[in-house]
Amino acid sequence: MKRIILLLILICTISCVKKEESKTIIVNQFVENIKPIKPHPINCFDLPNILEKVRKEGGLNRVDEINPLIDRKNLEIVVSIIENCGMPTSKNIDKKHIATIFLVLQHGDNYHRKKYFHLIEQAVNHGDLQKSDYALMKDRILVSDGKPQIYGTQLTSTLLDSNKFEVYEIEEPEYVDQRRAEMGLNPINDYLKMWDISINVKQMKK
Repeated sequence: MKRIILLLILICTISCVKKEESKTIIVNQFVENIKPIKPHPINCFDLPNILEKVRKEGGLNRVDEINPLIDRKNLEIVVSIIENCGMPTSKNIDKKHIATIFLVLQHGDNYHRKKYFHLIEQAVNHGDLQKSDYALMKDRILVSDGKPQIYGTQLTSTLLDSNKFEVYEIEEPEYVDQRRAEMGLNPINDYLKMWDISINVKQMKK
């Protein structure tokens, strides 16, 4: 079993503004389980009920702790759905259940996020998910890979105080507001007010 130590696990349940990026980011030290999941049989005709149970009972909106056991259980369900039934669309399930799939992958490990990211991108292109969902997962993937993020959605704790936050490194930060606007996100310093922080970078447009 491959394991990788992630010094920064950023768990966000964030929706965009003008629907505001809300909720919280938790930063902690955690050993991420990246063993590929083997799908189990699932009833493809019962996806609304299966995903509704995950949505209500899966702990996706918790903000006070990381729970790898719950995240892994949810991920096993979603992987089994995708591999057995394909990626659902709003033609056969409610958009809130497609959002549940997004949240489960976002809370999962980076191996599975990267594996199914193209399906999230397709869902955004089809209008089943928001552009902000794409931005959040793209940043999460980059941060988990130790690379600069693009949209500035991910925070990390400071070296001196784990209860204080700062923005994880951003690629070309002078253009971040332009990129955020394209994803339906508000300006970064408006977003960062929730944590009483800001970035002192003059914003420009290409």
